[in-house]
Amino acid sequence: MNKYLNYYKKLFNNNFQIIHKILSKDNKDYFYLSYNVQMVNKDILNYTIIPILNDLINSNEFDLLNSSLLEIEEFNKYDIKEIESKIYSGNLLIYSFKLDKMYSLNLAYFNIRTPSLDSNDIVYSGTKDNLIESLDINLSLIYRRIKSNDLINEVITVGELTKTRISILYLNNKIDNNILNILINKLKKLK
Repeated sequence: MNKYLNYYKKLFNNNFQIIHKILSKDNKDYFYLSYNVQMVNKDILNYTIIPILNDLINSNEFDLLNSSLLEIEEFNKYDIKEIESKIYSGNLLIYSFKLDKMYSLNLAYFNIRTPSLDSNDIVYSGTKDNLIESLDINLSLIYRRIKSNDLINEVITVGELTKTRISILYLNNKIDNNILNILINKLKKLK
């Protein structure tokens, strides 16, 4: 893997929802895929996109802009803010080793319930996202709002009986590390 992709993988090291996959043939790497597992349509990815990419590998055709992937776009692989924005918006990122180019394909799919309001409730403003889903889906809701790698997710397990997974989310550039350490230590003591 080249130096750029090692840096890119480290960039998303703190987010376990970001999947990195390499498509290769005969011990040679051709495409590097990266996506947020909770934000992309996995059926389209696995049953349409990956087979198309494998066909391109088999035909020695690597220009994705001329492929049957209609909504694909090329972008600057060094633009970290663009990469963050795309991956936290449900895009599949595809790097071509052969062409040394980065592409993006929108596969956004958010499998969540729509917020419902009780007829007695009145909401005047603000987001209607409810964090009532599984931990992974709740995290994808948060990452949809904050598209930055400054948002750090530390997962710990608390409780001897329930072994409940808890995510501690914070902005790396804003957090007071002393307060963070106190919080983590108190949570780890929960039984």
